[in-house]
Amino acid sequence: MNFLAVDATGESLLLAVGDEKGSWTSNRASRAHDERLWPRLEALLRRSGLRLSDIDAVAASSGPGRFTGVRIGMTFAAMLARSLGRPALAISRFEVEAAKARQSAEAFAVVLPAGRQGAPESEFYIQVFGANGRPSAKPAWAPSARLAGHLKGISALAGPAAPAAAELLAREGEGVPSILRCPSAPGAALLQAAARQWSDRRRAPFKPLYVKPAKFEMPRSER
Repeated sequence: MNFLAVDATGESLLLAVGDEKGSWTSNRASRAHDERLWPRLEALLRRSGLRLSDIDAVAASSGPGRFTGVRIGMTFAAMLARSLGRPALAISRFEVEAAKARQSAEAFAVVLPAGRQGAPESEFYIQVFGANGRPSAKPAWAPSARLAGHLKGISALAGPAAPAAAELLAREGEGVPSILRCPSAPGAALLQAAARQWSDRRRAPFKPLYVKPAKFEMPRSER
């Protein structure tokens, strides 16, 4: 089964086509994701030898991430899926990082950067997954002062902010969780997350994933 997946939530525009076994990926920095999406998709399809009619489902990263980027990627996926008569899947960045760390034999937390970084005022997005790689808790946002409470009992971390989170926990005397190896490339992991959601017949609502309230600021006394 072939998936087309897009992630426009960050500085780089990521496109991937294929299945969980083989994929073709385009991943480049871009300032105008909306202008680059279609030309890069056409080039990617030519490289892969696939046509739009070969795509069985279209997936988009639902966040958390940049507001405009999330909207661009999800709008593109929704309109393309509708024009093709295919389903559209919303894939969170947590699911993608969990797919990269799928070899874990224990519960783990995916930790993503959320805005400011650098102790003591770092902010994180967190979601806990079971040993089967499926979510066991809802996503959460936490400043560094509340990080330990969200990761209580978790001995393994994955995701781009995992090292920073582990360093903060060690500094606070909370123990040092292990950092899971993530051998999958971003494009392959995006397709793997889409394939898992499809095979589970578990469809997330096709809407942006906003974990932190817009323009929210923690009172300084709570940081």
